[in-house]
Amino acid sequence: MKIKKKLFFNSAALSGSQALARAFGFVFFLILARLLSVGDFGLMAWTLGFGYNFYPLADFGMERLALRYLSRHPEDEENYLAKLLPLRLWLAIAAVLGCLTLAYAIGIRGSGLWLLVVFELALLPYNLLAIIGAAENALEKPLFYAKATMGTSLLSGLFSIAVAWRGGPLWLILAAYFLADSLVLFWLWGSWKKLRVDWRPDWLFWRQVLRQAWVFAVLITLAVFYLRLPLILTGRLLGDYAAGIYGSVSKFVEAGIIIPQGITLAFFPISARLLGRNHRHLRRLYGKLWLGLLLFALPFSSIFIFAGRPLILIAYGSRYLPAVPVLQVLGIAILLFFVNALPGNIIHNSSRVKQFLPWGASNFLVMLLAGLYLIGRFGIIGAAWSAVVGEVYGLLINNFFVWRILREQ
Repeated sequence: MKIKKKLFFNSAALSGSQALARAFGFVFFLILARLLSVGDFGLMAWTLGFGYNFYPLADFGMERLALRYLSRHPEDEENYLAKLLPLRLWLAIAAVLGCLTLAYAIGIRGSGLWLLVVFELALLPYNLLAIIGAAENALEKPLFYAKATMGTSLLSGLFSIAVAWRGGPLWLILAAYFLADSLVLFWLWGSWKKLRVDWRPDWLFWRQVLRQAWVFAVLITLAVFYLRLPLILTGRLLGDYAAGIYGSVSKFVEAGIIIPQGITLAFFPISARLLGRNHRHLRRLYGKLWLGLLLFALPFSSIFIFAGRPLILIAYGSRYLPAVPVLQVLGIAILLFFVNALPGNIIHNSSRVKQFLPWGASNFLVMLLAGLYLIGRFGIIGAAWSAVVGEVYGLLINNFFVWRILREQ
């Protein structure tokens, strides 16, 4: 009963903060869609979609590693973070350079490349915020994460709307993310613990961490690229206007999945402790959460399928009505997005996590091939169906691995 109460409180705190943050971001996104042309909005959405893929590369699996390690060794939090923060900063710099290199390799030039430079700079403060939040979550103290999540969302939205309202350029709108993350980092750093950080490299510790974390880095990077792959392919294959149409409805999906993200994040420390100790209790808890996530998804799915047209008209206006059939297809996908958020907790905490790598890569490949074929054949609708194809495949392989792990004694 105590575990259930703690899971409920932490889920409420994490889901509530994410819900508010996503609500802020979603409203600001709608306002930007009305202030900008469809083409400029599509360019901004594509830049965000491509740039966000490198956030897990900067994390390099360390949030999952910190959650797992500190859930079992809470007394080592300050020492662990003091050694980890300098590495996080260097990884953020490497991720920015990796993003720009890949963008240049696929033909992004001029203003498109400059927009990515401006947006990716937000990785530097964000990467420090995220690891401290993960450490606090591991100790089942979610308030730091909640404050950081709401603060960055609110400030970045207000700054970007102010710039767009005055007719400012896209690069200045995207600069709001760096400004917001920096301000929140300075605010929370001063109100947190008196952490003494030695910014000189600790090569032995860094090698140990990277050796343990790389598998999480690969899996999470694949998952994030996978989630935004339909938008990226749409922008590259069909242009900025099509990216604006697809990006408008993909924002509804991002807003909807805050519930499974919050619940699974709160569930991670508990699953880390139960795995290997009490598989029977973990199986029961997993089954209840899986069913609960499916039930949570049904209202979102119904709205997307049956009320897409009025939803688009209210949110974006008549310019975005071509997105209605896309939203209806994503109504099917969101059911799968909800339940597919849960298996990663078990897989990432298991000794079998490395065995899952080729299957995770195959899930990305299935989505990529489905997107290339379906977008080329059916346009924007094909992008939405590629998401459904990828999620069906993911549902099968993810739960197959969870079943193998949880049947072990």
